[in-house]
Amino acid sequence: MYLYTKRGTYHKGNGLKSGDVVYGVDDGTLAVLTLADGVSSCAYGDIGARLITSMAIKYVHNQYSRLGFLPNEWATVMLNSIQKDVKHIASLEKQPYEEYSATLIVTVVDREKGEMNYCNIGDGLILSISDKKCPVICMPQGDKDGCPVFTTKGIENAIETGSIKLNGIENVLICSDGTWNVMYRQNIMRQEIKQILINKNFMDFKECINSFDSADDCSFAIADVRRAV
Repeated sequence: MYLYTKRGTYHKGNGLKSGDVVYGVDDGTLAVLTLADGVSSCAYGDIGARLITSMAIKYVHNQYSRLGFLPNEWATVMLNSIQKDVKHIASLEKQPYEEYSATLIVTVVDREKGEMNYCNIGDGLILSISDKKCPVICMPQGDKDGCPVFTTKGIENAIETGSIKLNGIENVLICSDGTWNVMYRQNIMRQEIKQILINKNFMDFKECINSFDSADDCSFAIADVRRAV
C-alpha cells in the first residue's frame, strides 16, 4: 500500500497545513483506503478531513466484524453516521458544522470475495491499474458551482457508489483533484504517467507528482488488490 500527500503551493505560501488526508489499512484480506480533501475556505476543513477518514475506516471495520460484509446501503448509512458524529463535535466546539466540510473517497477491497465496494463524494478520482491500461472506475463530481462535500444538503441522495469485480485488476488508485489535474492533460492521461502506473513503479509515480508545482494539495493511495499466493 502506498499513501502520499503533499502541500500545494497555495498552502505552502500561506504557511498552512495540507487540507488533504489519506489513510489506509490492510490486513491481507481486507484493504480500506480513504481520502478526504478539506475545503480550504472552511476554517476547519483540514480537521473535518482527518475526522471523516478515520470515521469511515472505523465504520467499515465494524461492519465486517459484525456481518463479514457491507450491507447494500452501507455508503448512505456510513455518511449519516459521519454527519451525526461531526455535528456533535462541532456542537461541542461551538463551531458551525459546515466549517468542517471535506470531500471523501472510500474504497473497500475484499480480496477473499474478489470485489471492491466504493463511494465518492466530491471531486476525487478512482481508477484501476492492470498490466495494459488504467481505466477510470469513478469520475469526479462537480460543476461550475463547485463540487459536493459530505456536509452538502441532500448529498445522501447523490453519493457515487458501486461495486466491481477485481478480475484482471492488479491495483486500485484513489486520488485528490490536485493529483489528477497533474496526471491528465486535456482529459487524457499523460503517457509517461500511464506507463509508470502500468509498470507498477509507484515510487516513480510519487516522484513524478512531486515534481509538479501544483497550487492544490496532491494526495493519492494505491493498494494491490490481488490475493496473496
